[in-house]
Amino acid sequence: MKKKLSMIISVLAIMMFTITGCGSKDAGNTADNAQTTGTEPTDAAAQTEPAEAKELFVLGIDGDPTNNINATTASGRYDLMATKAMYSPLFVLNADGSTEYFLATDIQESEDKLTYTVKLREGVKWHDGEDFTADDVVFTYNTIINLPTANGHDVLQFDGTPLVVEKVDNYTVKFVFPYAIPYAMDLLSQEKFIVPEHIWAGETEFKINPKNATPIGTGPYKFSSYSEGDNLTLVKNEDYFLGEPEIDTVVFKIVSDSNAALIALQNGELDALSILPVDVEKLDASKFSIFPYTENRIGYMSAVVYRENMDNKDFRKAILYAINKEDLITSVYVSEDYARNPQSFLPENSTYSTEDVEPYGYNPEKSAEYLAKSGVKNPKVRLAYIANNQVYETQGLLIQANLNAAGIECELVPLDSSAMFNNALYPKTADFDLFMGGYIMGTDPDNYATLFVSDGEANFSGIQNEAIDQGFKDGKTELDATKREAIYVNLQKTLIDEAFFLPLSENKRIIAVSNRIGGVEDAKLVPIFTFEDMSKLFEVK
Repeated sequence: MKKKLSMIISVLAIMMFTITGCGSKDAGNTADNAQTTGTEPTDAAAQTEPAEAKELFVLGIDGDPTNNINATTASGRYDLMATKAMYSPLFVLNADGSTEYFLATDIQESEDKLTYTVKLREGVKWHDGEDFTADDVVFTYNTIINLPTANGHDVLQFDGTPLVVEKVDNYTVKFVFPYAIPYAMDLLSQEKFIVPEHIWAGETEFKINPKNATPIGTGPYKFSSYSEGDNLTLVKNEDYFLGEPEIDTVVFKIVSDSNAALIALQNGELDALSILPVDVEKLDASKFSIFPYTENRIGYMSAVVYRENMDNKDFRKAILYAINKEDLITSVYVSEDYARNPQSFLPENSTYSTEDVEPYGYNPEKSAEYLAKSGVKNPKVRLAYIANNQVYETQGLLIQANLNAAGIECELVPLDSSAMFNNALYPKTADFDLFMGGYIMGTDPDNYATLFVSDGEANFSGIQNEAIDQGFKDGKTELDATKREAIYVNLQKTLIDEAFFLPLSENKRIIAVSNRIGGVEDAKLVPIFTFEDMSKLFEVK
């Protein structure tokens, strides 16, 4: 399964703060949506009406969305954020199970759960003025189905048989599965943004293409300009089918230094920024509102099992029992208000999540016992993580201290994301033994298969385990909820017992927003994309 979701993934989802998605499995999730703690919104921010005009909304980000954004291949946090502003999905599944419609207006499931008939919104225009029709939907899904580099390609293949997408009429599309899937709606909505057939017909390369520099979508904002390493600027789509946006211009401002970004926020150069818990009290409550919300994000450490000694399960357990997870959490998240200590690979709000697994709590005695049992002499490991990330740097130093104290020499290896993922983990050529990352994969357990099954594209650890493969295979097709729960509970126990993966934290994302910006609740804070619909933001009078 190629759910890069963000990861799905993860490459940018791991860069957690302005920096997190899958929307998505996640982008639609709104649990803890716009809850406020610490600094409460002012009365003006909460109660006033939109002003007649607002020239600019500047959102600070610590990654570059680039000028190569394609809605079929976008998979990192920042290209997906930009994609969400410029393109539209058919629909989104919310965390409570409800459906929020965008380009679709209705979905009917057949009695045998094989066919899903989708009615489309009429009168929608692409940014270049062309009409949106069923042809665009069929073209988009068939592109994803047939394009190995597309986000979601693998999840639309079923034991070698792909999903079938058929046009019924100009505003009706039919999706036919080869067999009943318990989470079919999730598969159809997960990070699936519709692209225009009249722009892309005949193209064979979507991931890197000159056309990506001038995106044409149906979303609330249109592409205006891009400056590498500085900003992506969008202007409002006056013909947006859900209503003309209140704010004229949106700027994704790239500020990679977290201290500089916080100063820019305080100085009014930024209107919104993802911040760390330690920064909450630094902001003036009369000027900013604080919105912590869940992304169902798991931060983790993983072994690279094809490296020397890392195929030794006892050695891996010695490592895991040496780590003080509680210290790692409090060192960067301050308290349980902003992060919890997970035991499973599934976040707390995921379907069938359980904590009834082997807990790798800090236990120096057990660590020493497993180290002796492993037979590894003069143990040394290299721990990789994304450089210039305050969370990873802090936790990396603590892990290093824990392992050194346990008699396992640990070298820290900070890398840029491309070197870590594209040059090492994806091709499975890592020259490090452990790495830290994070993922946002949604609520259904099958979404996580790509991380752990033997042939999963995001199986960065290199784990090959028949029981894990079989568990995900069985859970994928089991329609009985009770039986499916038993499959995934057992799978969680099996996976954690293999001791190649350690969930470190399940953290909330915290967005600070200037009190002169309203509509945050209506715009909806969601995983990965930040805002479900930026057109709902407005300037407070």
